[in-house]
Amino acid sequence: MKKRRNEEKELARRLRHLRHLGCPVDFGAIKEDQDSDLELYQVGALGGAQILETSDGQVCYSFEVQVINQKSTPIYGIGLELHLPWLDGSFAWLPDPRPYRRNPLLYMFPGRGGGSFPRDIVLNHRLASEDAPVLAPHVPYAGFLLALGANLPAGLRHGERVKATLVLVASDRSEYSCEIALVCDRSSRRQERTSTDQALQPPAESHAATRKARE
Repeated sequence: MKKRRNEEKELARRLRHLRHLGCPVDFGAIKEDQDSDLELYQVGALGGAQILETSDGQVCYSFEVQVINQKSTPIYGIGLELHLPWLDGSFAWLPDPRPYRRNPLLYMFPGRGGGSFPRDIVLNHRLASEDAPVLAPHVPYAGFLLALGANLPAGLRHGERVKATLVLVASDRSEYSCEIALVCDRSSRRQERTSTDQALQPPAESHAATRKARE
């Protein structure tokens, strides 16, 4: 029985990986027992789930999730991953501001335009901490997950919806995952490019003077 359960967990892991790569998969043939151990899903309005490209080229990821440990014993996490349709080599969860920041109760994206979030509505220090997070039995944890990255794909359009997969890895190597829907916001870079283009254009008076000189 235990061997069969481990085989189903490994099959589920491989199917999730294939789905992340864009392959159609059917989970109906297996029963993922770990899904009954922990509930992980996205909450909140889609407008609050963003991939925000700032004017200085940084990428701010923010979205809301809820997680509930349905076991009678704690679940110890050892990793939290966001699988995107592209590789973001700079991707990193924002660290807990309490040990490092002047304002220990505020998560802040660095740079211009990234925004800030009160610590009490963010889950990074509960789920993405370097110390193994502990999920107590039957306690719901809900809040934002925040990450910083760089270099969005050039073809990704402003307002485009992106599907990603959030994966929580437990100390027993079980994996719990859910799909995350995000909206790309490139308005800051678009405004910057528009301002730059306008700055490069000569004023209307120059055009008039040029035409008069030619006449």
